Amino acid sequence: MTKRRIHIDNVLLTQLDQKQKQIGEYLLSSDLDFTNKIGILDGLSGVGLVLSLYYQNTSNERYLGKLNQCIDLINNKIKNKTDIISSYSGGISGFAWLIAYLKENDLVEIDLDDYLSDIDDILFRSLVATLEAKEYDPLHNAVGMGFYFVKRENIEAVERIIDGLYNDRKNISGSNVWITHNKIIQKDTVNFGVAHGIPGKLLFLYKCYGKQISSQKCHEMIEENMSFLINYLNHLGMPSYFPYSIEIDRIAQFDSKLNRSRLAWCYGDLGTLYAIFHISSDFPVNINVVSMLEHVAQRKSDTETGVTDAGFCHGSAGIAHIFFRLFQETGNKCFEEACNYWLKRTILMGNISEGVAGYIFTENHNNPPIDLLTGVSGVGSVIISVLNSGLIRWDESMFLF
Repeated sequence: MTKRRIHIDNVLLTQLDQKQKQIGEYLLSSDLDFTNKIGILDGLSGVGLVLSLYYQNTSNERYLGKLNQCIDLINNKIKNKTDIISSYSGGISGFAWLIAYLKENDLVEIDLDDYLSDIDDILFRSLVATLEAKEYDPLHNAVGMGFYFVKRENIEAVERIIDGLYNDRKNISGSNVWITHNKIIQKDTVNFGVAHGIPGKLLFLYKCYGKQISSQKCHEMIEENMSFLINYLNHLGMPSYFPYSIEIDRIAQFDSKLNRSRLAWCYGDLGTLYAIFHISSDFPVNINVVSMLEHVAQRKSDTETGVTDAGFCHGSAGIAHIFFRLFQETGNKCFEEACNYWLKRTILMGNISEGVAGYIFTENHNNPPIDLLTGVSGVGSVIISVLNSGLIRWDESMFLF
């Protein structure tokens, strides 16, 4: 990816620098034993990831020391079997992903195969059970684990996930797609979000396709599911291009002109269109994705975006980061302007005296809210990679690559 230099005015640049320092000091002073979750998105490994970014950005040994403290704490939780799950978001596969990332960046001195051998065995057994249960959720189940197994080049595990996805598709309106059971409403749905739906699974398959793992099956599933997404697109983009999800028993009556969803990484037009844009470099589509993203960049009001905090998952920092990604990949000034707008919103949200480094996170259940997905670690990671684009590769943890 071309490292295009984004233009940020001096006032905002100073504010971003001050905020990333404030977040860094908060993390250094935090008691990390705030949760039994150890995964990369809503657990301790995400805190470890941002600490590694701070160390790479500053060479300050305090961050490396805190990172090692975080790793020791996680290892103790695994040793003591403290509510350990396999989940990528909150469990052991997310931790294993972090260790592989740290080794890639020469931040740990270990024999990776030796260090992860027992974990890999545990995860493989868990994967088999997860596939038998037909659970593929990108954050919590097989596809999330798959992002780690791709990183580890465990071809057998990855092929099993691909086979499961291939065999468990359902024919909906003439297309073979994946069904998600919504436990809240107790209905089967087609999910349009990166976090739990078709786009997240497509990003996984596209990564596999790029590594030539089960290429033919990946190709077939990518083409069919991309086509399905576009079939339910509202071409006017008002109020939204895509819905959150569609209930299967109502799909015949579904009207795409009524599509409405938030602006975010997890759900809505931005994450879904980014996935289509990224994948369309090898799987061309008959829509102008860049034009649609330019339209999305103009959505800024609270009612149009649903933004209530600064977190990565559904907040301003995650939006800023995706537009930064899009600017880096296209050089399109519209995306640069959108990135700057959402960075400014992120700074404005961080002025609450009783908050965590100035922030209140409205949909975070950790206390304190310092995780990567919906807490202050995600905000810190975004700011660091904007200030130092050489560190942007951390976002592979968020399925962006």
